Amino acid sequence: MTCPHCRGAQKVFGRRVARMESGRYRRKGLRGTTRALVEGLAGAGTPGRTLLDVGAGIGMVQLALFERGLARATHVDASTDYLDVARRVASDAGVEDRIAYRFGDVVELAPDLRVHDLVSLDRVVCCYPFPDRLLSATASRAGVRLGLVWPLDRWWVRIGTRVVNAWLWIRRNPFRVFVHPDAVVDGTLRSAGLERLHHARQGIWQVAIWGRGGSEEDHTAVDTAVVG
Repeated sequence: MTCPHCRGAQKVFGRRVARMESGRYRRKGLRGTTRALVEGLAGAGTPGRTLLDVGAGIGMVQLALFERGLARATHVDASTDYLDVARRVASDAGVEDRIAYRFGDVVELAPDLRVHDLVSLDRVVCCYPFPDRLLSATASRAGVRLGLVWPLDRWWVRIGTRVVNAWLWIRRNPFRVFVHPDAVVDGTLRSAGLERLHHARQGIWQVAIWGRGGSEEDHTAVDTAVVG
């Protein structure tokens, strides 16, 4: 990766944090927003599908979808420590041979990635400085649905990100967190040929599912699945 921000992500999302997240997942399962994301993506039908899991962390989204019949997944992350932990988690679940692991910035990797049925970005948009580039690149790889979790576009959420970024500046880490305008997220995905099927809020986060040529049945399936 050539981006200083992306390289800084390796310091933030290191081995200790990855192990902590893995331990929490083993004890408590999916967090609320991730569960909502999984339910929304699964609304398109999971058996035989493929998933591009961007900023996949320890692989919670793909593991949940494998339980629903997902065929294969491509796991992209900018942290080598997270990739190492994710491989162990997948091995323990018996699905490591169904996952292709890629290290790096998905915007740089996208031209070499094939189209997948499903694309997930769970709390990833807030970690990337150029949302239009990120969403354009990932939307181009989404054949059926794209789901994302990102912060609410509110002033009080922005204050929180400033505090986090001040701490990162003190630590001399170039990584930053962002609250990108909803209009940019919405406009970029619509320009890529996707339509929003569902949107919900949970705390400071929002969850949205986007699809290609969604029908009324798609809307009903997601609306009933992605609640709470």
